[in-house]
Amino acid sequence: MLRPPPRPAGTALDWTLAAAFAGGAAPRPALAAADAGAAAELAGRLGLGPRIADRLGRERLAAELGDAAAARLTGARTQAAARGLAVLECARVVARLAHGVDVPVAWLKFAGLAGAGVDVVGRRGAADLDLLVPETSARRLAEALGECGFTRSRMPQPEHQIATCVHPTLGALELHRYLPGVPGRARRRARPARFEQLRAAGLLAPADAVAAGTFAPVPALLAAHALVHGLEQHGESADYPHFRALADLADLGLPERLAAAEVAALLPPGAAAPLAAAAALLDALAAGRLPRAEPAGDAAAAALLDHLLALALDADYGAALKLGAVWRSTAEGGAAAGALGRLRRLFVISAAEVEAIYGPQPGRGAVLVRQLLRPFDLVRRALASLRSRRRLRRTPRAR
Repeated sequence: MLRPPPRPAGTALDWTLAAAFAGGAAPRPALAAADAGAAAELAGRLGLGPRIADRLGRERLAAELGDAAAARLTGARTQAAARGLAVLECARVVARLAHGVDVPVAWLKFAGLAGAGVDVVGRRGAADLDLLVPETSARRLAEALGECGFTRSRMPQPEHQIATCVHPTLGALELHRYLPGVPGRARRRARPARFEQLRAAGLLAPADAVAAGTFAPVPALLAAHALVHGLEQHGESADYPHFRALADLADLGLPERLAAAEVAALLPPGAAAPLAAAAALLDALAAGRLPRAEPAGDAAAAALLDHLLALALDADYGAALKLGAVWRSTAEGGAAAGALGRLRRLFVISAAEVEAIYGPQPGRGAVLVRQLLRPFDLVRRALASLRSRRRLRRTPRAR
């Protein structure tokens, strides 16, 4: 296993994580003037700027970081609030459409947290609206969305999604078939849970805070999904905001109000170790300390923190993990089937994917050339990943 580089030195990291996760009685280190800008930059790179601004407020930020850094973080909170309100407005529109065609919906991720009563607007970013629907009635909702101005994305869909739809003013939404990697009960090889199974098991609760007549997963299921999606499905992706997933777990009460055992009961046995590491890390951060592997520290929590920090801050580390990420899968058919499907999607790409990856092309001929050269480009990227891995292994890792 590739060992992540050492954590950044100095008090900027301690302050940033304490400001984002520590309880009210936990100490927060004082920052030197030279470290204030570094702390604000670090908060932004970890995706924690809106959360810190929401927790501390403008006056305390200005007192601890200075006016410029405080303005930067409060500006991030304002942007996050605007985007969050837009996602919830999209949810209300979708709820009316779904009610009109008799399709029940359950909100996931940002809207799911809001539906469960977690105060997320302005506290975390949101890219789009995610919802889980019964597969048998999903087509009716997709047609209603089309009549309302949503267009279906031309990009190939992951196995767990029915469709991605985009509206010119309301933004994007993703219709989910199931929760990847979340069977809804701790059984080996259990199929990922669908809407009907979750509702029958009492794992979907009313989400009137978003829209009347809709549902959201109960906190334990939201935590299980956040863990699998953020720390397993995208666990080796440098492009994913992993600290936002950690923050979601903290806001859901893990491990103080929401016992890890409640979450573990909804996950396959293989997820027990990541869940324990995440719970231990959050417990340490809530107390205002960073876990250490030595001496007498929590090795699993420290390893998880080092891994997530390296993904966010060290380009070589993220590049080195890209090859391994191909084989990580939460697809319904298992790891092998998921990896084979991912390899096929990597090598055989559509015209829409060509433009998404390589930018606009001058014509169909240029698109075809990109498609034909795709295997060679993947080999180039794989070699770059191996070079990054070698560089990391040669770099001293003294702590």
